[in-house]
Amino acid sequence: MLLDSVQQLKFRVEKQQDLVDNLHSFVQVIDFSAVSTPNTQIIFGRNGVGKTHLLKAYYQFCEENFEKNKILPVYIDFKALQFDPALRTISIEDLILRFYKHFVRAIIEHLGAFADEVITVTVLQRFFGGESKDRKQQIESSINNLDSLLNLEQIEEYLKGYVKTFERANEDTSKMASHAGLSTEISSKRIDAQIGVGVGASTEEVEKEKEKIEIVYGGLAVIDYDSIRAELETIIESCGANAVILLIDEWSAVSLNLQPLLAEMIRKTVGVSNKIFLKIVALKYFTRTSALIDPPQRIGFQMGVDITELADLDNLLNYDIDKQGVKDFLTFVAYKHLCLSISELEKHTAREFEDYLCKEVFESRDAYFELVRSSEGNPRDFLTMLSSCCRNAKAEAITGEATKISLEKVVKAASAYFINAKAPEINSNADAEILFRKIFKCVTSHSQKLFLVSTDKALTDNRIKELWHFRFIHLVNPSYEHLGEDHVPHEYSVYSIDYGKLLSLKVSQAGETWVNKMVSSVNWLVKLFSPSIGGVLPSFAEDPKFGGKLKQIVGQALVNEVEIGELKDIQHLIDNCCIDSML
Repeated sequence: MLLDSVQQLKFRVEKQQDLVDNLHSFVQVIDFSAVSTPNTQIIFGRNGVGKTHLLKAYYQFCEENFEKNKILPVYIDFKALQFDPALRTISIEDLILRFYKHFVRAIIEHLGAFADEVITVTVLQRFFGGESKDRKQQIESSINNLDSLLNLEQIEEYLKGYVKTFERANEDTSKMASHAGLSTEISSKRIDAQIGVGVGASTEEVEKEKEKIEIVYGGLAVIDYDSIRAELETIIESCGANAVILLIDEWSAVSLNLQPLLAEMIRKTVGVSNKIFLKIVALKYFTRTSALIDPPQRIGFQMGVDITELADLDNLLNYDIDKQGVKDFLTFVAYKHLCLSISELEKHTAREFEDYLCKEVFESRDAYFELVRSSEGNPRDFLTMLSSCCRNAKAEAITGEATKISLEKVVKAASAYFINAKAPEINSNADAEILFRKIFKCVTSHSQKLFLVSTDKALTDNRIKELWHFRFIHLVNPSYEHLGEDHVPHEYSVYSIDYGKLLSLKVSQAGETWVNKMVSSVNWLVKLFSPSIGGVLPSFAEDPKFGGKLKQIVGQALVNEVEIGELKDIQHLIDNCCIDSML
């Protein structure tokens, strides 16, 4: 029964049509009290770490605990905005209409649904006594007013009028410039998606960027967004709520160059309210929440000022940094998902579940740990490979062969997953694929799993970003400063080769000793990280009960004080596994 259930695990929560209970299958790597704070924050994480599941579980948490926490959640998937990452230009009408149609209207529709389902007259009666009916009517009235403000046909008509006025003004300017013998570029009905100029930008570049913003601001002015914000705040007050928290999923699905413009539109519409906050999930190196238009003038949400980082899930679930914690977390993820399909499993603790896996499903604890190791801390990869191993074991049981999953079978499954599932994802970027082959050859020839890139190059080289995004490489430390022999500090980013790719050496070259040496060489790197971690993922031995909270690893593990003399391998890594020359 367990093998049947494991092999049928679904891996992306938005595809789990039969799984309504997002909250109780969720493992709290981030405590919901942190998500509930009145701040606009961003959560970083690559595909498969559970960003969508986090937002949907938090939404359900707000529903079930509204009377206690008084938070109105709104979930918005930015893929619906239809701003494809390849989009380079977009018309003014499309930019603004999509914003109102897919973003602002989505807020209103979600609030209306939440009010109907959760904020009943009975709930309001407990909050306000005899005022409950009046408040329910006020909520409905505000939602209707918002609906009127967002009459898209009327907005489209206003926009057409605005565009014509703008074009006529440009024509007049062009004629005047022509008579004066000057060359003037007429802004068209379409605006270039590229935005943001550097400190050394020319006057002409600065003016173009300012003009784009003026176009957008003029288009936004066709609707009274102050009234939209006021009605939203009326709903919050009438509900007896403390705040609306907008849960924005797939931010990085929007064209990178349009993100600052979109952020500025959100900021002007709802961002100045002290009752409306955003929680954004995004890919770290594919996110741009602000841009310079007239240095030091910025648009959008400026990091550290308007928006702060709540967590980096890739760092929290880094196997190289916290092997035991990541193993416990992934095991608990599988346990909680399986409890939904095997109710009998709830009678046992998560620790007992792990012991059963290691003794009855896998041949040994080492075989199970190899599966955890192969996932590199990514929950989706872990569940996919666990499912694959169990599917193979069930097939063997039918033919009468041994059913337990051996270490060798795990290695083959993990290697096959990298080759068949992950490797094809990078096929569209030939340059990144070529670079990866060079890195792999260089690193493995020196019996290493780790390699270095100068931080400035890591932040700007798109091939490195692509390899990281598709989980070919993993960021172990974003900023390690090394004092060279010339006593000049140099900043490196430390990466590791994906373990699934290393396993191909075990399979094709019988290089188990070689691979083990590479992995063991990672252990010294832990010395680079400060041990001052506020809360850790507890082992099941310490917190064996189902439903026990997993605490957040507080903060990012960064270098505080490092005595270079203790790190005997760092110079070897710098001399042999720094790939700057390949970039």
